[in-house]
Amino acid sequence: MYQLCKGVDHCHSCAVLHRKGILKVGGLGLWRGLNSPVMNNTDEIGLFYRAPETLLGAIEYSNGVDIWSVGCIFAEMVRGYPFFHGDTELMQLILIFRVLGTPNEETWHGVSELEGWHEYPQWNPGNMDAFFPSLDPTGIDLLSKMLVCDPAKRVSAKEALNHPYFDNLDKSQF
Repeated sequence: MYQLCKGVDHCHSCAVLHRKGILKVGGLGLWRGLNSPVMNNTDEIGLFYRAPETLLGAIEYSNGVDIWSVGCIFAEMVRGYPFFHGDTELMQLILIFRVLGTPNEETWHGVSELEGWHEYPQWNPGNMDAFFPSLDPTGIDLLSKMLVCDPAKRVSAKEALNHPYFDNLDKSQF
């Protein structure tokens, strides 16, 4: 996970969005430059790893889409299978909202203005500890900071690298 955060942080420092042994960050055929005037939404990103803003039709987005994907990969590494595994965009959103709670204007300013927004059932946030009983509290904290519906509230790759979850890791090899 540290290697993945390090690779994504490097991409972001070079103004590149990834969007989706020694780990190699692949799939860069889907990258978008951060300095592009508009980063158009695409359906090419794997559904299980797509951020809520892209599922809701956001036309402009930033580094948060990659952090969401990293969080989904982290969750999958812990569980052994995808955490959110919908077979349609709507089902994917419902699965996300059931776990994280249905967003509203208080929790995610501007969500109701997104093209794909409509009134969804109101779910309260679930307890992440219950979904990841084998993950220690610092791991739950990091994962919870990655999997936030509001992209403005997600941890950055650089912040993730400095998270206490990685304190006992020998980072000199990376």
